[in-house]
Amino acid sequence: MYREVLALEQKLYGREHPDIARALNNLAIVLSERGKPDEAEATYREAQAMQRRLLGQEHPEIAKSLNNLAALLARRGRLAEAEALYREALAMETKLLGQEHPDIPGLLTNLAGAVQKQNRLVEAEAIYREALAAQKKRLGNEHVDVARSLNSLAGVLQAQGRLKEAEALRREAQAIRTKQPEPQPLPPGGGASQAQPSDQQFQ
Repeated sequence: MYREVLALEQKLYGREHPDIARALNNLAIVLSERGKPDEAEATYREAQAMQRRLLGQEHPEIAKSLNNLAALLARRGRLAEAEALYREALAMETKLLGQEHPDIPGLLTNLAGAVQKQNRLVEAEAIYREALAAQKKRLGNEHVDVARSLNSLAGVLQAQGRLKEAEALRREAQAIRTKQPEPQPLPPGGGASQAQPSDQQFQ
C-alpha cells in the first residue's frame, strides 16, 4: 500500500516533493519491520537526501528521518553511526521545537540505548535520567511512558550491578502499569509516532 501511495504521489507531484519523502520514510519503516534492512536503509537515505534538498539542512521532518535511520543502524550493530545520527536528530528537534516537545524523551531514550550498547553505562544512565525527567514533567508520575522510562533506567543500573536501585525502579514501573492499561500500538499511518520493536521511530 505504501508503494501504491508513493507511485500516486510521484504521478501527482513529480520526482521530488515533501510528501514523497514522507512516503519513502514510511515505506522504509515497513521494510525494516519486514526484515529487509538493506532496502530499508537505502530508502531512508533517499528520503533524507530529498528532504535536505527541499527543506534545507534543518527541519523536523529531517530529524525524524535521522532518528529512523539511526534506529535501523543500531539494530544492525552499527552503534557509532547510530549514536551520531541520534545526537544530530536530538539537537535539531531541540533547536527547532524546543525541549518540551513530546518527541524529545523518545530521542533521548534512543540515544541512551545506543550509548548503553557501547558499554558507556554511566553516560547512558545520565541520558536515561534526562529522558525520565522530561517524561514526568510532561505526563506526570503515573503514565505508561514514565513506566517505560523507569524500566530503561533500571536496565542500565542493573548492568552496573546496582541491583537494589534497579529493583526499586522496576517495582515503581510495575505499580504504574497496574493502574494504567498499556496502549495498543498504532498501525502505520495511524499517528505522529509509531510503536517500535526497540527504538522509537517517527512517521
